[in-house]
Amino acid sequence: MVHSGTVIHVLLSNTASVYQWSAITSSQPDVVSVIDTTPGDQDVVSADFRARSPGSATLQASDSPHCEPACGAPTFAWHVLVTVQA
Repeated sequence: MVHSGTVIHVLLSNTASVYQWSAITSSQPDVVSVIDTTPGDQDVVSADFRARSPGSATLQASDSPHCEPACGAPTFAWHVLVTVQA
Protein backbone atom coordinates (compact mmCIF):
# COMPACT_ATOMS: atom_id res chain seq x y z
CA MET A 1 0.00 0.00 0.00
CA VAL A 2 1.30 3.44 -0.93
CA HIS A 3 0.05 6.98 -0.41
CA SER A 4 -1.15 9.23 -3.20
CA GLY A 5 1.84 11.12 -4.64
CA THR A 6 4.32 8.27 -4.08
CA VAL A 7 6.73 7.56 -6.96
CA ILE A 8 7.30 3.86 -7.67
CA HIS A 9 10.40 2.76 -9.61
CA VAL A 10 10.37 -0.63 -11.37
CA LEU A 11 13.43 -2.25 -12.96
CA LEU A 12 13.14 -5.61 -14.74
CA SER A 13 16.08 -7.52 -16.22
CA ASN A 14 16.70 -11.04 -17.43
CA THR A 15 19.64 -13.38 -17.71
CA ALA A 16 18.61 -15.31 -20.82
CA SER A 17 19.77 -13.47 -23.93
CA VAL A 18 16.86 -14.69 -26.09
CA TYR A 19 14.31 -12.99 -23.82
CA GLN A 20 13.22 -9.36 -24.01
CA TRP A 21 10.83 -7.45 -21.75
CA SER A 22 7.80 -5.55 -22.97
CA ALA A 23 7.22 -2.02 -21.70
CA ILE A 24 5.86 -1.89 -18.14
CA THR A 25 2.26 -0.65 -18.03
CA SER A 26 -0.47 0.18 -15.51
CA SER A 27 -3.95 -1.35 -15.71
CA GLN A 28 -5.46 1.80 -14.16
CA PRO A 29 -3.58 4.95 -15.28
CA ASP A 30 -5.99 7.15 -13.32
CA VAL A 31 -4.83 5.39 -10.12
CA VAL A 32 -1.13 4.73 -10.95
CA SER A 33 0.28 6.46 -14.04
CA VAL A 34 3.55 6.19 -15.94
CA ILE A 35 5.73 9.28 -15.60
CA ASP A 36 8.87 7.90 -17.33
CA THR A 37 9.63 4.62 -19.08
CA THR A 38 12.07 2.83 -21.34
CA PRO A 39 10.68 1.25 -24.51
CA GLY A 40 9.98 -2.46 -24.54
CA ASP A 41 11.78 -5.25 -26.42
CA GLN A 42 14.96 -4.91 -24.36
CA ASP A 43 16.93 -7.08 -21.92
CA VAL A 44 16.38 -4.46 -19.20
CA VAL A 45 13.37 -2.14 -18.89
CA SER A 46 12.43 0.38 -16.25
CA ALA A 47 9.57 2.71 -15.46
CA ASP A 48 8.63 5.32 -12.91
CA PHE A 49 5.00 5.51 -11.83
CA ARG A 50 3.13 8.01 -9.66
CA ALA A 51 0.32 6.99 -7.34
CA ARG A 52 -2.46 9.43 -8.35
CA SER A 53 -5.67 8.56 -6.54
CA PRO A 54 -7.11 5.98 -4.13
CA GLY A 55 -7.75 2.57 -5.68
CA SER A 56 -5.80 -0.39 -7.06
CA ALA A 57 -3.78 -0.90 -10.23
CA THR A 58 -1.73 -3.75 -11.62
CA LEU A 59 1.72 -2.95 -12.99
CA GLN A 60 2.57 -5.53 -15.64
CA ALA A 61 5.04 -6.64 -18.29
CA SER A 62 5.91 -9.80 -20.17
CA ASP A 63 9.26 -11.42 -20.88
CA SER A 64 9.10 -13.08 -24.30
CA PRO A 65 11.60 -15.08 -26.33
CA HIS A 66 12.96 -13.43 -29.46
CA CYS A 67 14.67 -16.30 -31.22
CA GLU A 68 14.99 -17.19 -34.90
CA PRO A 69 13.89 -19.69 -35.90
CA ALA A 70 11.08 -19.80 -33.35
CA CYS A 71 12.38 -21.75 -30.36
CA GLY A 72 9.10 -22.55 -28.62
CA ALA A 73 10.26 -21.04 -25.30
CA PRO A 74 7.47 -19.80 -23.01
CA THR A 75 6.55 -16.18 -22.34
CA PHE A 76 6.67 -15.14 -18.69
CA ALA A 77 4.33 -12.59 -17.12
CA TRP A 78 5.32 -10.19 -14.34
CA HIS A 79 2.75 -8.24 -12.36
CA VAL A 80 2.31 -6.53 -9.02
CA LEU A 81 -0.83 -5.09 -7.46
CA VAL A 82 -0.44 -1.55 -6.09
CA THR A 83 -3.05 -0.18 -3.70
CA VAL A 84 -3.14 3.58 -3.28
CA GLN A 85 -4.61 5.31 -0.25
CA ALA A 86 -5.26 9.02 0.20
